[in-house]
Amino acid sequence: PDYIKKPSKEAPSQILSFDVTTRDIDSLLGIMIPNIKGFNNATINGKLNTYEQAFSLTSNIPFGKINGITVKDVNINCNGNYSILSLDASVKQLVIGDSAVYVSVDANAQLGNNQFNFKIVTSSPGNYGTATLNGHALAHGDTLDVNIKPSDFLLSKNKWMIPGGTFTFANNYLFVRELKVQSDGQSINIFSKNTSSTAAPQLIAEISNVDITPLVELTGTKDISAGGRISGTVIIDDIMNHMILHSDLKATNVQIANDTLGNVTVIGSYDVTKKLVNLDGASGIYKGNSSIVAGGELSFDSTNRENLKGHVQLNNAPISWLSPLLEGYLSKMGGTINGQVNIQGSAMSPDVNGEINLTDAAMRIDFLGTYYKIPKATVTVNENAIDFGQLIVHDQFDNVALVTGGIKHKRFNDMRFDIRMKSQKFEVINLKEDESQLFYGNLIAAIKDFTVKGKLNDVKIAILGAEPVEKSHLYLPLSSGNGLGTYNYVSFETNGQEQVIVPKTKNKLSITISAIMKELAEISLVLDPATGDAINAKGTGALTIDIPQGNELRISGQYAITEGDYTFTLKDLFFKRNFKLDAGSQIFFNGPIEKTQLDVQGIYTAKATPLDLLSTAERTLLESASKKEAKDARTPQLVNIRLFMRGSMGTPAITFKLELPSNNSAGSTLSNKLQIINQNDNKLNEQVASLLLFNTFVTEGNSIGAGSSTATGSISSVSQVFTGRLSSELSDALGKITGDKSLQIALNYNSYSSNLDNSTNTSSSRNEVSFGIKKNLFKGTFKDRLSLEVGSKYDWGKASGPANNASSNFNPVGDFRLQYQFRDGGNIRGYIFRTSSYDVFENSNVARGGIGINWHRSFNKISEFFRGRKYFNRKREEEEKKNAEIKDIDTNGTN
Repeated sequence: PDYIKKPSKEAPSQILSFDVTTRDIDSLLGIMIPNIKGFNNATINGKLNTYEQAFSLTSNIPFGKINGITVKDVNINCNGNYSILSLDASVKQLVIGDSAVYVSVDANAQLGNNQFNFKIVTSSPGNYGTATLNGHALAHGDTLDVNIKPSDFLLSKNKWMIPGGTFTFANNYLFVRELKVQSDGQSINIFSKNTSSTAAPQLIAEISNVDITPLVELTGTKDISAGGRISGTVIIDDIMNHMILHSDLKATNVQIANDTLGNVTVIGSYDVTKKLVNLDGASGIYKGNSSIVAGGELSFDSTNRENLKGHVQLNNAPISWLSPLLEGYLSKMGGTINGQVNIQGSAMSPDVNGEINLTDAAMRIDFLGTYYKIPKATVTVNENAIDFGQLIVHDQFDNVALVTGGIKHKRFNDMRFDIRMKSQKFEVINLKEDESQLFYGNLIAAIKDFTVKGKLNDVKIAILGAEPVEKSHLYLPLSSGNGLGTYNYVSFETNGQEQVIVPKTKNKLSITISAIMKELAEISLVLDPATGDAINAKGTGALTIDIPQGNELRISGQYAITEGDYTFTLKDLFFKRNFKLDAGSQIFFNGPIEKTQLDVQGIYTAKATPLDLLSTAERTLLESASKKEAKDARTPQLVNIRLFMRGSMGTPAITFKLELPSNNSAGSTLSNKLQIINQNDNKLNEQVASLLLFNTFVTEGNSIGAGSSTATGSISSVSQVFTGRLSSELSDALGKITGDKSLQIALNYNSYSSNLDNSTNTSSSRNEVSFGIKKNLFKGTFKDRLSLEVGSKYDWGKASGPANNASSNFNPVGDFRLQYQFRDGGNIRGYIFRTSSYDVFENSNVARGGIGINWHRSFNKISEFFRGRKYFNRKREEEEKKNAEIKDIDTNGTN
């Protein structure tokens, strides 16, 4: 135009290059534009060549955030001339909100001659954001016409097609001619319509049979599953200025979590500027003769000062409709609600009043496992509290408790529980083994005070002064608070570092239970959840159980045992032994369950022939010394195995003592023999194993020997005394059959538990039996230094939890280990091995193989560890001399 002043002369041709790198501009941008963050270490490189009329630009942005939209690793390339510009851009990560949309984007476009062609491709690691959008735009004057070409996108694994559509943008103006989105019977048809009542056209969306599920998941509420289909119409007035939404929608067969709500109708409007909802009286939830209906002017914005005048009417509404909001706290909800709540004032300061009547209400408190019923109750609602009044609550045995209090709030802000319950007899715990890793069992008690206090995200439960009034049983597993637990106190290691698996929890509760224990209540300290090994005791004491939000169980108090037993079980091999506990045994709880201190004694009575204890020489001496004592020794007698458990549950010390309860005089051959055995841990554990397994003593000369796996000294589990005895018996039998005394059998059984999948609350109890044969090779050439071991393992178990799938892993190929001792009597060995064993982390057999070298030293005292070879040679010579003397006694019958 003439009024634009033209340059007096033409600019000379030139080449302009630029290179920009940002450094820590985040704080500067934050001052000027508060909604922008990041853009540090961004680069912009480019060139303008006026000789060739060419322009190029390259840019990289590591990170940036604008109004809740986050981008990472953005790359932009532009090339063009005076008539056309090409653009290629990629975003490695684009996040909208807190992760509702999480995608990567690739886009390319061409702009020139007032036209714009574009193609945008997004991809997502999940079910959302994968899309292809093609189109063409034409600008003329102040108007932009956009034509969407056939495109598609993926939503919850369903492919949606966009056949095409056109719309026009202008100043405060939008008009959509036809834009349809459809997928497998679902469709959304969007178009604009001119009306005489408004200057701007209406935007109308016709919705047909759209699945609710992906829409709920897009909101980020992944913990709540939903289903149903939506149909209806949404009309938007004046979308560019004072936007008002009108809806006439109906959702059918709506489901939230596992509960069916029925049909949901939303008829009304929403004023975006005033943030005010105006609902038609027909809006609500309907299922048969049950409904929740809302109507009037309402607002959900706590800053809104607009006047409200609305109501919520409940007609036989099932209490179970509240279950999605209380998941993890309450379940098995039943009964109905009737009543009306009126809402006035403003959203900032609402005035609420009404009454809600409960009929046949019922619910299960999940963290206690108890099921309660409320036949009838009236709850008052106002702007300060949801007041329960006085509720009569029944447990499953129809015992009653009085509940008072309610939920306090300040016009529905800062909501806090303030509930109190008392009862002379009430069930307060009823949890099964697979429902809690912390404690389980049942407790029926008189309750001085049961309180629920605190905010919704920090609820504190306190059960104080609980005193058993009926037979009850509480189980406290050793694995409480541990990701993996085994009775043998074995920790799993990876790359030399112990792997501690901490169970994640969404629990917003902390629980305190203070109980005065009596003999009506039995306590079981579960040493091995996989087999059921436990200390089961009745007694007295005051115990306090604390479970904070982190689910780390802590128990304090002292418990005196009056009667009980220690049960050792090989459950899957049908083997069980019970040690009767002595009255006066004590358990000291000191916080974490593994820190519990034990001072427990018990007794198991077997029946065996005492003569089996004696060597040939000792039998000859006994026959010559006392005919009566010799006769008694040949007669099967009761034998007491005394058990002593001391130390902590995490690192217990278990020892034994053998006694003959019959009238054997002190100083007799048998009495002296038992005293000698009780002073030798190795021999004592051999005898205990044989008595528990076979009800027989081990005859001297048939002991397991130093090379077996029998535990010596103080042990941490009874199972340690078993497998060596079994291996010895089988090795002896095989030697007699084959005549080869170098053949040895190794039989081991191990029961263990794992809890690896916290997301599904799945744990498993597993069992492993290994069987192997060992033989020394080329005896004359290598002097017994070369040996070969072959064997196999069978691992089986059953998961407990939602999956509840039994599984087994058998290794039919077998394991082998070829070992060579470099020097006769030396401590260094080399070996080649292959194993295939079940891995609890992989849930399958994992094969391993290789070569290795090891060094070992056996010692009974720390000082012996530092002794040299001469010392051990001398010890071996002394042992050989002693064995020769014993052999001479056995042969000649003289000393």
